Amino acid sequence: MTLVHPSGALARRLPQRPPPGVPREAPARTGSRPPPAAVPYAGGIAFVAGRSVPELMRHLERARQEARAAGGAAYARELDTRLRLIRGLLQPGGAADLRLLCAATEAGPNERFGYWVTCLGAAWYADAPDAALRALGAAPSPDALASAGDLMLFHLFATLALARWAPAAPSAQLAAHCASLRDLDARCQATGGAMHALALAACARRRGEAMAALTGFECAAADAARLGLHWLATLAWEQAVLQAQEAGLHAAALHYRQQCLEHYRCWGALGRLQAMQLAWGCTEGAARFDLAIAHELNQPLAAIALHATAAGKWLQRATPDLGRALDSLAQIGAAGRQAGEIVRGLQRAAANLPIETAAVDLDALVREAVQPLEPRLHRHGTALELALGLHGCTTAANRVQLQQVLTNLVVNAIEAHAGHRTETPWIRIETRRGADGAVELTVSDNGPGIAPADRDRVFACRFSTKPRKAGKVSGMGLSLCLSILGAHGGDLRFEPGPDGGACFRARLPDGASQGPAR
Repeated sequence: MTLVHPSGALARRLPQRPPPGVPREAPARTGSRPPPAAVPYAGGIAFVAGRSVPELMRHLERARQEARAAGGAAYARELDTRLRLIRGLLQPGGAADLRLLCAATEAGPNERFGYWVTCLGAAWYADAPDAALRALGAAPSPDALASAGDLMLFHLFATLALARWAPAAPSAQLAAHCASLRDLDARCQATGGAMHALALAACARRRGEAMAALTGFECAAADAARLGLHWLATLAWEQAVLQAQEAGLHAAALHYRQQCLEHYRCWGALGRLQAMQLAWGCTEGAARFDLAIAHELNQPLAAIALHATAAGKWLQRATPDLGRALDSLAQIGAAGRQAGEIVRGLQRAAANLPIETAAVDLDALVREAVQPLEPRLHRHGTALELALGLHGCTTAANRVQLQQVLTNLVVNAIEAHAGHRTETPWIRIETRRGADGAVELTVSDNGPGIAPADRDRVFACRFSTKPRKAGKVSGMGLSLCLSILGAHGGDLRFEPGPDGGACFRARLPDGASQGPAR
């Protein structure tokens, strides 16, 4: 059974043994099954399957009308509750709807199981611990009519709420919720294990296992994003933000925060997006600056994670390979220094301070910058050609920022090839001195190129030709490259490649420099 495309056929009821600690009062049996249009929505299936918030809103309203017409008063009330939750996520100022649902947990009637699942989710989004724990305690034991979607949402939000707000909750209770999620996800194939991974990460955070929790949140978010489950990715990224802040990893927290906001935008939860922007102090200018930091830190952070894994592998061998482990640790140190330089450079740019320059051997910089990209090139079967013609001549520039430009241009070319089948994909990097003394750096490829209609806005902030559904596209790379070169007194131009690919030509004025090369 799959939950990817909700329909009436997906409402197969799965009996579930309740976790310990949940009251055992039987639910009110008010009505049989919902009308067909209400099935995916009364059962939470459409939510779990990743339907957008505006789509959920439209279909919930229709399902509620059909439930009322069919005389299903209990289902109509349940759908009313879900509409209030979705409205709170969709509309600006929707927190009022969430607070009303939280108030309903104080003296709610003996409603259906799905009603309390919705109240539990609303309390989580409203950051209302008391209401969440009340809803968890008031929810009746799920019976044979409880749908797979509702059960998954119940066990997920129960785990998140108990792990965050109930330090005295027995570990066995959390383990039972996690086990139920694992079994449901395996049987329904709903989230590819991402929901279970998120629950395990929340439990690791509760135990104080900071790095295990952070890794778990990242993996859960990545898996959810890959499946287009933006609602689940936002939950994982929000938890990653909290964990990173507690650990003092402020740059990482900025990256997670922007990922979270992007997924809220993709999900269509614009009310929630606005609420989180206000909570995190994300003005438009601050949001763009944070996004720039997040974009530029991706490469060094990825390198740190890669080499940390490698170091662990070399040390865990029967006979530890200390040489390779030390080499990996050295690479981690270099990536950390690069990340620090990136942050300092962006901070200086934000404060309108002049860039720090020195004499840079551009040919040597190219060789150094492409070295960590070689595994990625090999993985995609892309040939790299270097045509370096400066022969040791230097230019006055900021070394780290020029590396950022070159890395962005090469990664863009690699990703363009990855989404476009080319028989013999190649990327060419060329350096030369122009007749006017300017230094030129050209990155060209034989990929799909840029459509004529998009060429005038290729350097616009947030523009990208890559699909956004993966939640990993910021559209900041070329805009940042142009800004960096402009700060150097240079420019960046796009030209269609002769083989149908793309060609980006960077120019730096007056290549001569007096200082020693770096």
